[in-house]
This record gives sequence, structure tokens and C-alpha cells, in this order.
Amino acid sequence: MSSSAALAAAKKRRNVGLGEQKAPQNNRQVERPGIREPLSVPQLVSQHDARIFKMERMMNLDKSNSLSQSSLDRIHNDLSQKIEFISKKSETRIDENVINNKIEKHDTDIVSLNNMMKTLNKTASDIKISNAKLHATILEQSKEIEKLKKMVSDNEKVDKS
Repeated sequence: MSSSAALAAAKKRRNVGLGEQKAPQNNRQVERPGIREPLSVPQLVSQHDARIFKMERMMNLDKSNSLSQSSLDRIHNDLSQKIEFISKKSETRIDENVINNKIEKHDTDIVSLNNMMKTLNKTASDIKISNAKLHATILEQSKEIEKLKKMVSDNEKVDKS
């Protein structure tokens, strides 16, 4: 993806769902990271994208299109805090042994299910064979019954005469 296409896609994402935001106020309170629930990677990316959008809006609102040193310092501090917060979150990763154990369990379950499927397929084919044999036996017996009926009717004719 070219850089201009990537920039256009980022701007498009930022405009979706955020709506028009008010100009930032200089007397706002400093956000301090407290105890929060763990966020998923897509949530972190979404928050990061929204914050970048806010910073871009702040830059665009600046009449002279140049940032003062204090604005640069504030942005640098904000980004440093965010990076530190994210790096602390990345340290609390899921233990690889837990994941490997779950994978092994799922693998054994899959093998077990495959064996059950093979058994069921064999049973189904045995039932089909038995069904075919029963059908053949029924046909043979039907023919034999017809022969016997004919013999009985022939005997009755002979007895009447």
C-alpha cells in the first residue's frame, strides 16, 4: 500500500464513529492511568488511533501551523506515558506453557474424534451390507412364497378335478 493510500485509509478510519469533536481546552485535567481492565490488542490500537486523531486535530487548529516548544513537550510526555503504559501491559503475557497444554489437549481430542468417526463409518458400511443381504433374502423368500402359492393352487385344482 502506498503512503498516500495508507494516509487516506487512516483518515477514513478516524472519521468513522468519532463524529465531530470539540476543540481541546487548555484547562483540561491530566489523565492519570489508574487500575483498568486489560484491553485487547484491537482496543489498544483503536484508542491509539483516536488519540493520534486528536493530536492531528490539535495541530490543525493551531493558526500558525507550527507547534510551540511547550506543545511539543506536552505531546512528547503524553506519548512517553502511553508507551510506558503499553509496555507494562505487554509484560503480562499469557504463559506459553498454558497455551501449549491447551494445544496438546485439543490435538488429543481431535485424534479421539477422528477415531470415533472411523468407527462410525465402519459401522455404517456394515449396516449397509447387512441391509443389502436382508433385501436379497427377502426377494428370494418372496419368490419362494410365490412358488409355494402356485403349487398350492395347482394342488387345489388337481384335487377339485
